[in-house]
Amino acid sequence: MLEIVRGRPWVVTHTVYDNEGGPLTDLSQFDSFACQIREKNATRNRKGFFEHALVADVTVSAVDSVLTLSLPLATANTLQTGDYIIDLVGIFDDATTEALLVPEPIVVVNRPTIP
Repeated sequence: MLEIVRGRPWVVTHTVYDNEGGPLTDLSQFDSFACQIREKNATRNRKGFFEHALVADVTVSAVDSVLTLSLPLATANTLQTGDYIIDLVGIFDDATTEALLVPEPIVVVNRPTIP
């Protein structure tokens, strides 16, 4: 499970493979990336569909086969403590997407000691 600590900027890296054990994924095939943190529990929208409310958009950068996800301190400080989900998609030039990180649990915590 990933963890965000309020009061600290957040950065985590993921190395992406085509299959378990390799080869490494060529991330240059993607035009851009989208990563979001959402409420863990879904609520029904006006059309009757369940949705997970958006909590934060995560900044994504890619170098070779490594994705770096980050939140600045100001954004981390706006998050309430609790359990959320995070996912990540790669977006192709034609606007189609591929899931690179399926919805995964993420927790936001307080740490009383300030570094």
